[in-house]
Amino acid sequence: MYTKYNDFDFDRLPFKLGSSALIGLVALVLSVCYGIFHFHFQDKLHYNRFHPYTAWIPVLLFVALRNLTSGARQTYSRFYAWIGQCSLETFILQYHIWLAMDTRGILVVLPGKQWIVYGINLILTTSVFLWMSESVAAATTELTGVIVGAKGQRKWYHVLLVLIVLGLWNRV
Repeated sequence: MYTKYNDFDFDRLPFKLGSSALIGLVALVLSVCYGIFHFHFQDKLHYNRFHPYTAWIPVLLFVALRNLTSGARQTYSRFYAWIGQCSLETFILQYHIWLAMDTRGILVVLPGKQWIVYGINLILTTSVFLWMSESVAAATTELTGVIVGAKGQRKWYHVLLVLIVLGLWNRV
């Protein structure tokens, strides 16, 4: 059973509506504290020790900030929706495009130590990375349709093709 927003009795809530401002303030302060805490790590190994215990904090803070107002709950980011469609590919391709030296370095297109060169490198590599991620996601979708077939049109030869590919893969 659902109640319309206008029919809901807000006096029955265990908190006042002003508490959303308090929740927002606490979330912002904790976000700054989290950023300062992680900014002061000496190296990646030191950071990796704390990551499993603190990785949930920014997610929880984002959810709290996102749900503060009805306007924020009713909107979405087209960028995040798009990147969500190729998230598997971005995860895989980050090791092949962005990172170098077994994840101890980054790809450098233009050599130089100036901030402008660093910014240009970041823009170039990120553009290539996102373009490649979208292209690989489209290719993955197309290949999945060819190998597995559409949902209502699966044929016996699709299953046979998958079994042959898997059999050849395991022999190599």
